Amino acid sequence: MTSDCLTHQVRLPFGALFAGFVGACGGATSALGYSLMGDVVDADAATSGASQAGVFFAFWAFVSKMAGGVVSIGTGFALQLGGFVPNQEQSLASRVTIGLLLMVPEILGLGLAAATTLSFELDESASERVRATLVGRRVESARKAVLGESGGKGGGAKHGKLRHGTGGATNPDLL
Repeated sequence: MTSDCLTHQVRLPFGALFAGFVGACGGATSALGYSLMGDVVDADAATSGASQAGVFFAFWAFVSKMAGGVVSIGTGFALQLGGFVPNQEQSLASRVTIGLLLMVPEILGLGLAAATTLSFELDESASERVRATLVGRRVESARKAVLGESGGKGGGAKHGKLRHGTGGATNPDLL
């Protein structure tokens, strides 16, 4: 067995394992973002008193699409500066550019994302406090809706309109 054949026997399984690991990490970062979004929406609702889930998800979609456009344009410029020539064997400079494009933006983006979460409490007790605050507000809002007390937005139970913050209940008599 030649050393070249042995090199391919080692490289192929290692490359496949590495590609699988990178793919799993990429999928995990996507799932992690959406799972944290629910906590962000709840924490904001507990702090501000208003549910703004639509605003958060719309902003998330806008920034994601904008980032895709910026990255596409930046990739084109970087490949041009690196000497990339389509349909030809690439120079060392263009291969290094491609490698850097695959690593540096990910490292910077994930590092920035991790740095922004350092000040947040990401444990079960913090999540329980947020949920308790939200449940308390919903109970109070439902109590006001049943008793017909005014306050806040909406017409209250006596006008037959949905009150904001009733936890999705449309009929105050059912609360």
